[in-house]
Amino acid sequence: MKKIYVGNLPFSASEDDVRNLFGQHGTVHSVALIMDGRALRVNEAQDKPCGGGGGDRW
Repeated sequence: MKKIYVGNLPFSASEDDVRNLFGQHGTVHSVALIMDGRALRVNEAQDKPCGGGGGDRW
């Protein structure tokens, strides 16, 4: 029996979704979805500087 890690699944994925997808390729003994989320990053919002745009593009 092999254990695999699958990253970047959509947050909407369920254990049944994963089981059905991989079950097409062989027997799935167990599925464990880690639902602890991602680390939050909170910063104070900064105003964007005013000053034209575009630069020197040709």
